[in-house]
Amino acid sequence: MVRPTNEDGIAAVDHAFELTTIPSQPHAQSAMQAQTQQATQTNPASRTLPTRLASATMQSIPHSLSGLRKQAAKLGHCDIETTSLIGNGRRFGQTFTTPDSKTSTDNVRLSHAPMPYATRQVASSSTRTQLDMVRAVGAFVPSRPLAIADAATHAFARSALHDRGVLDNFIRQNFHTGAQNEAEEASEVESTDDVGALAQRLVGLCDAAAGAPTVAPEVRFGEAVAWADALAEATGHDVGLALRVIERLGQGLDVNAPASGEDASASSEGANDVERAAWRTAQLMSGTANGYDAVKRLAGERWPSMEGACYAPRVMLRAADAIVRASHCAADPSAVLARAQAWKASTPTAEQTHLACMVEASLKLWNANDVSALDPSEIGSVLAGRNGFMTDGPGTPLAKVKSRLLKTINTSIPRASDSGWKTALPRIVGRKKSAFTALSKGIYSAHLDIVEKERPMLNASAANIVRTLHTALAQSDAEADRHIHSDARPTLNALVERAELAQWAGRSELDYGATLDDSDYLAIASRVVGLIEGLRAPGESASLGEREAMQSLRHFAVKLRASRTDAALARAALQPHLAKGSDVLDLDMLETMAGSMAHLAEATQGDFKNLRRIVRAEPIVPANLSPAAIREALDELASTIKSGGKVMLVDGGQVGISTSGLSANVGKLLTAAGIVVSPRLNLRARGGRQAFFEYGRRTACFYFTAGSQKRVNFEAGGGLQVGGDYLLLRAGVTVNVIAYQADRLDRNAFSLILARRMKEDGSGFDDKRLQRGMVDINQFVFEHAQAHDLTNGDDAWNALARTFLVNDDFSVVWNDQTQRETHHGVSVTGGLTVKAGIGETSLRIGPQLGYAYDYASRNQGTSEDTNGTTAVETHRSGRGGRHIVSAGVTVSVGDSPHAIKDSASIGLLSADSPLMRVRVRDRQHMAKVSLVREEGRLVHRVSYADTEFMHFNDYADAVRGDERWALMFGMDLNAPRMPDNPDERHAMLERGRARIDAHLLEVKANYRQNQVMFHRFRLREHAAKALDTYADRIAMLTARRAPSDEIAHWEADYAALLERPDSWLPVEFKVYERVSRQSSPGLNLGVRATLEQSATGERELISMIHKPAQLDAIDRIWQDPPQADDR
Repeated sequence: MVRPTNEDGIAAVDHAFELTTIPSQPHAQSAMQAQTQQATQTNPASRTLPTRLASATMQSIPHSLSGLRKQAAKLGHCDIETTSLIGNGRRFGQTFTTPDSKTSTDNVRLSHAPMPYATRQVASSSTRTQLDMVRAVGAFVPSRPLAIADAATHAFARSALHDRGVLDNFIRQNFHTGAQNEAEEASEVESTDDVGALAQRLVGLCDAAAGAPTVAPEVRFGEAVAWADALAEATGHDVGLALRVIERLGQGLDVNAPASGEDASASSEGANDVERAAWRTAQLMSGTANGYDAVKRLAGERWPSMEGACYAPRVMLRAADAIVRASHCAADPSAVLARAQAWKASTPTAEQTHLACMVEASLKLWNANDVSALDPSEIGSVLAGRNGFMTDGPGTPLAKVKSRLLKTINTSIPRASDSGWKTALPRIVGRKKSAFTALSKGIYSAHLDIVEKERPMLNASAANIVRTLHTALAQSDAEADRHIHSDARPTLNALVERAELAQWAGRSELDYGATLDDSDYLAIASRVVGLIEGLRAPGESASLGEREAMQSLRHFAVKLRASRTDAALARAALQPHLAKGSDVLDLDMLETMAGSMAHLAEATQGDFKNLRRIVRAEPIVPANLSPAAIREALDELASTIKSGGKVMLVDGGQVGISTSGLSANVGKLLTAAGIVVSPRLNLRARGGRQAFFEYGRRTACFYFTAGSQKRVNFEAGGGLQVGGDYLLLRAGVTVNVIAYQADRLDRNAFSLILARRMKEDGSGFDDKRLQRGMVDINQFVFEHAQAHDLTNGDDAWNALARTFLVNDDFSVVWNDQTQRETHHGVSVTGGLTVKAGIGETSLRIGPQLGYAYDYASRNQGTSEDTNGTTAVETHRSGRGGRHIVSAGVTVSVGDSPHAIKDSASIGLLSADSPLMRVRVRDRQHMAKVSLVREEGRLVHRVSYADTEFMHFNDYADAVRGDERWALMFGMDLNAPRMPDNPDERHAMLERGRARIDAHLLEVKANYRQNQVMFHRFRLREHAAKALDTYADRIAMLTARRAPSDEIAHWEADYAALLERPDSWLPVEFKVYERVSRQSSPGLNLGVRATLEQSATGERELISMIHKPAQLDAIDRIWQDPPQADDR
């Protein structure tokens, strides 16, 4: 069972109302003020000076406390880092709660007026971040020098993609007609129409392709060029044979019933040539996503269609292609199968065995059209082929996935419950680590939705609870309320709460956080009077206490009747008896009301759980770290996590050394003035290995990632301390300069991925389907971790295949990530220390305050999935500075206090312990580009270019300074079109700017320091299709080992198209929240040996988006506005 916790991860007590983390309104203050006003109105002379002073004091205290609470809450969202001799810690932000969000922004103003239109940039709206976006986009293609001699040849081949005349010539150059010499060939080419017929046939295949109207004009004949290349290689450049192969493919490829006969006649030999060439053509085409789809449209009408079995042709064709390239055997299935079996009968390499198994398994599945016909190892072979793992053996991606999958299930998950102080030392040096241990810190933020969607859920749950409780009371005879207690207060509280509940239930619209107004108090007063009058009068046997209680209730009713037209009097009388003394519909009040109706706990359980999740943002913390408890926590996360939500857990160690504070006391230079000058040398080096685990959702997919990371950090700098000695005291100022700081992070891991699919009606993504798949992955991983029934990597892989081969959304990848950061900075600290001698050594200790500026001159990262049906490649580049203030205690060890004043000496180490650092201003930004591929084809809907900002003003300047955003959000979504004239354009821009300003006002009103704001561009459909065509050309040329210069030209075309502004569509604004808890206990003076453990959660907080179908419609008509110098 998952136990609830408060924000700091501390287990909650049983009383739910004690968990409240949101400051409630000062209701007691309101009641006191109402009573004071009533007394003043009754007797103005009673307002003596002491009374007025007391009243003013009492009114000022809550305001002061409220201000302190606001400052504390503001600080709670900051990035706070603490340092001590026994370890470090970091607390980054706290979860933003929906009731705290500001829906009214009337009192918020933007800092800057709208900026003039800026020159458009590639996938970015900020000239400040343009260089980083260019770096991120450029990282997708290696930069190579281009050979001028090959430029003309490349231009000809590229023109064939869109020019029909050039395409005919391209095909003519790739084929001959079977002539014996050049003269005869030239004559026959001039006299035959075969080349023209072939070109016409291939162009027809392009026109028949699905989605042809959306193909980019510059690659309209890309599929024809691919067919021509494959046919030329498969037929030996024989145009006549190529035509027969196209005809043969049109009849369909079926391993059960080949079209050619088996007799030995001469005509049969020719038919066998066609058969082999047809299969070879299909194998060559299957090397790319578009090529395989083209073959399937032409030859695959009768291919397997059952779940799982539909992957057999792709796996068989790709594995067969690899076998044919390696062995030069014939390409038809029987010859390929014979070669595979011969390999297995000999002493094959791991790669040969893997290819042979894939061919055998895929052919068996193709024949049977049923996954159940395969044994576990054969199912594993098909899953490997489906995900593009064409090699196996030590060091290959597939071997790494198998090993890491087994280690996660059999070792990392079970080890989490054993990780404690007994394993601390091995974990510090990178052994016996388990990222799942960090779940004890809790899952923050990731389980919450955006504020806009949470508020309706909040209102609905509150309304359901109110109406459930009210209905239950209305249907009961309420005997408990008719009984008179010897103390009138319990009865009165019950009557007032009943009347209050009836008043809330009577509202047509019930919003969480609503308050009772004057009319509500008058109505409640009337109901209470009626309820008191309906009480059963005490009988003769009643006690004296009961009679007195009844008398008190009647006096209260008289008081309420007197206030039937005076809401202030009714408020003053009723408020102390309301649930929790509150006139606000909130969780505390509802829990109080429900507390007396335990029989309704089950009926209201779901709504209360929803309220507590949203209102208190309680992190998900497993009851323990057993596999079952971890799975339950992740299942709970899977049920609520939304796009952009993720949790990352890290566990491991870091070891290093530091000379921070090593100084030379040059006292003899300025003894007359009593000033001590101490140059300082600061060198730090540390590194270590950690285990990490990520569980989250991108816009494109869900991912379960587990692996290890290696982190190395180096810092070099120096400083100068200037101070004055006064007896045993030294007051000084220290200036430190970080000349160079480098941080290097390398990660590798496996990922289990579920692609996010569109609903059948195209209205949006099918998140219910995704959540079911997430729970299935949790079940697979943690059930096997509990059973401990997997003995090796092959067993783990085959078990994975048995479970997920039939899931079309499922994918497995090997992921490599790198991150490189370079920093420079300066810090100034001032403090006062006292000196004490210990033999020949002195100890100084005292308080200090400081300021630091840290500038990241380079922050670049890469994440690339190897293989996989769904694969994501991401590149990041950023820069920027941040301002940090610090406060704490400094401790140093150095020369004896009895040393001669005018001597120079060498100090020892110093440490700031304890020290707290708070980031107060952050101007960092990051450009990030992610391209998502499905079966090798770009998925343009979820391929994005984001520019992230940490500072609101940078974000606001970027989105207001680019007309593309105003045009996008000013369009009529029911009938999107570009403006036809200046007046229409002006009106569209004004509508868009108004929406953008409203969004910025909301963001600013709810801004916290742990938020990241970004604008997003989406890859356009025509660009994605063109990029796929270029990628297919690169893949085919690489497969046949074409000259690198020829490949480089196509890579340059790919990069140029990716960098074009019109390849990207501005689509949305988003604000993300990041909450992190990190601890690093261990030694932290001179030698560093710490145990690093952290839990970080993210979620989408605010967004301004269009629906996918709307964006698709806009994509088809979008034109970038002219640049400033074009007007």
